[in-house]
Amino acid sequence: MTPPTVLSPPVSGPADTRSASPSGAAAADVAGAWQGSDAVVEAVADGARIRFLRPQGQIEAPPRELGLPTVWTAYAQLELQVVAPARVTLDLVAVLPRGRLAVTQRLEPGVPATLVLALADLPLGAGTGRLYEPVAVRLVAAWEAGDTPCSLLMTTLRLVPAAAPPGPVVDAFGQRLHADWPGKVRTVEELVARAAAEALSLAATPSTLPPRDRFGGWLAGPTFAPTGRFRVERDGRGRWWFVTPTGRAFWSLGTTGVRLGAANDAMSAADRRHLFTALPEVGHPAWFTGRYPGATAPIVLAGALHGYRWNVLRKYGSVEAWRERVLARWSAWGFNSFGAWSDELLWGQESVPYTRSLGTRGLAGVEPTVPAFPDVWDPRWEAAVDAEFARQTADQRAQAWLLGYFVDNELPWRESRLLDAASGTCLREAWLAFVRARFASLATFNREAGTACVTWDDVRALRAADLASAARLTEAFLVHYADRYFATVARLLRRHAPDHLYLGCRFVRLPPADGVIAAAGRHVDVLSVNCYSRTPDPQAFADWHRLSGGRPILIGEFHFPLASPRQLPPLWEPFPEGERETMFTTFVERWARQPWSLGCHWYQHADQPVLGRCTDGENQTVGFVDVTDTPYEHLVRAARTAAASMYTWHAAM
Repeated sequence: MTPPTVLSPPVSGPADTRSASPSGAAAADVAGAWQGSDAVVEAVADGARIRFLRPQGQIEAPPRELGLPTVWTAYAQLELQVVAPARVTLDLVAVLPRGRLAVTQRLEPGVPATLVLALADLPLGAGTGRLYEPVAVRLVAAWEAGDTPCSLLMTTLRLVPAAAPPGPVVDAFGQRLHADWPGKVRTVEELVARAAAEALSLAATPSTLPPRDRFGGWLAGPTFAPTGRFRVERDGRGRWWFVTPTGRAFWSLGTTGVRLGAANDAMSAADRRHLFTALPEVGHPAWFTGRYPGATAPIVLAGALHGYRWNVLRKYGSVEAWRERVLARWSAWGFNSFGAWSDELLWGQESVPYTRSLGTRGLAGVEPTVPAFPDVWDPRWEAAVDAEFARQTADQRAQAWLLGYFVDNELPWRESRLLDAASGTCLREAWLAFVRARFASLATFNREAGTACVTWDDVRALRAADLASAARLTEAFLVHYADRYFATVARLLRRHAPDHLYLGCRFVRLPPADGVIAAAGRHVDVLSVNCYSRTPDPQAFADWHRLSGGRPILIGEFHFPLASPRQLPPLWEPFPEGERETMFTTFVERWARQPWSLGCHWYQHADQPVLGRCTDGENQTVGFVDVTDTPYEHLVRAARTAAASMYTWHAAM
């Protein structure tokens, strides 16, 4: 096979001038370092005795506590010598900030064994942190349930020096170098051939969809008055629907992040060149240099690489060709929506309805009051949001294909520490006004809050920690804040986009205080919730619906990570292909059968970078396509099954 074109030669890793020798403390000396409720560890004459109390029990300890170096740059492998009196399966794990590196071995009774964990791939789980610094060493034991407890004798745990500096872990296509799997791309020619083969397959794919209108609405379903724009409405049986501009019932199914070149999809390469076998030339459009508007301050991304964009340009020749491929896929797969953060290349097309994502944080000239939350009483914040909405919506006001706008994402409502705001902020004055309107006197406030404030100025200066025993009071202020936030966003969005839906703030996981949901319901058109459970809990979402005053709900994100050697095993549970296919269809069906549901969007279109995205290190195998833009066929099958039935599921409830 022809090797990939290397546009920039590999750069050797950082020189390690330290002389390394096998490193590790005697097992008996560090027996007390191991932590965990699943086992008891005691020092014995010839090592450390580990008595596991249950199958799948685990213990762990930071490297330093085990007498190991904290930086493993100079080491090739971690070795564990152990003997078990009974048959047991043992995992030796290096726990990393964004994943884990592990080796598994079956131990036979009374036979000494050595587990060897190769360390070359440590950087794949580092995220945005240091590349060769594991968080912990973990042991996991499994055996027949009836044979508990299980004892192991650990004699040695040590690091073995490497013969050379650390080398590449990412190949010329942004894939994991030191692993193999069916379908791994090895040449540019293979990449191009896949594009041609998929084009033929898409052209020959028969449709299994019920008849739809040009916007993807259900022709056999309930009808409504046409208004020329998307809206939400209940039918005669109380079921909520999106309604297409032509008046047809619409239930939204698609993925988020159908895009090229967004800052949040890049991985850091400028100071990590030794990790790549090849990189694009300087100035190539796969490089991103700019700023990512974070929650607290812009993040500068100099030398960030878009592996997915690089592959797309080699595969199709242009971003326009990629756009046409995406539209062809959506038609064949049965998707009828582009979810949050999809590419502006898709905004002007008239084939698939789409969403837009706006933000109120990290705006120029406005400092955040506390991490993740703006000062909603600051007139400078309102003016900045007003200007941002005006700019972002200017070219979309007459766009019939726009479902609506999300504003912000996964604000930490449950963990809010609004009263950590700095002194002199408008929020501090709003807090004082809130308290004085609620309490007739300072003495009454002190009794309720458990404080000993002498003056109202003392109340103004209180911080979150000072009110730890006044949860009801701080929650009430959070609800007060939420009402101001949602009211302001709704008013400004409707000023600039009066014909489009306000799709909410994309709540996540556990619900916030009831009052926060109620505040959202008073102002949004649609309640958006990101749901990462195996299935959407009908009762939990019934509560969301009730507390919001009866708002319909769109699940803005869901997914099930893939169990695959493409990336290191994640810290969360991954699933094999067959299980993911079933889980996808089941998730969509159960959600579609709820009367208040409006749709759900898979997170996300393409796998995250193998080294982790440079904003926060996330490195999940969760795409509908991989980094080479090759679709996961098991998910495609699941999407087609769900798309063929989702309208009848929702109609039947």
